[in-house]
Amino acid sequence: QLHPDARLYGRAILAHLYGSPKRAIPLIDQLLKRDPKNAYVNEMKGEILLRSGKASAAVGPFRRAVKYDKAGAGFLRVELGHALLESGSRKNLDEAIIQLRKGVSRDPTAINGYQYLALAYGRKGQTARALLASAEYAIRTGKKAQAIQYAKRAQLGFKRGQPGWLRSQDIISVK
Repeated sequence: QLHPDARLYGRAILAHLYGSPKRAIPLIDQLLKRDPKNAYVNEMKGEILLRSGKASAAVGPFRRAVKYDKAGAGFLRVELGHALLESGSRKNLDEAIIQLRKGVSRDPTAINGYQYLALAYGRKGQTARALLASAEYAIRTGKKAQAIQYAKRAQLGFKRGQPGWLRSQDIISVK
């Protein structure tokens, strides 16, 4: 027999997947009443809100997910960074970059984080960093030629020997 919380969680996910955040959120809120410090229930609430176009509202649940996650999962920070970025608030850009960088450094398989980093750096006018993040995404998704192009362009924006220049060189040199 399924635990009642598991059944409720499953119903919330189904409601979310079938495009009904209005039905999913109250179910998630019931779970959060029982266990407000559950990182993954907070994460699910954030994801539902983010995917339903409510990025600003998603920031709080993602913050709590990061706070309560004992394992320090990188993908949670990537999701928080994504919500901060999508909130449209320029004041959130710096924090979005911090969270995204921490997220991809903890979990390099969270490759969407590199796409979000490219967007965030682009919005800040940091073109070389945006290009390098695009190169990171491309190399991790098997687009080697595209990664090399981005890395060569990124390298022009860094001084020789700087970390960004060196990482660009690594990407260019991949065999």
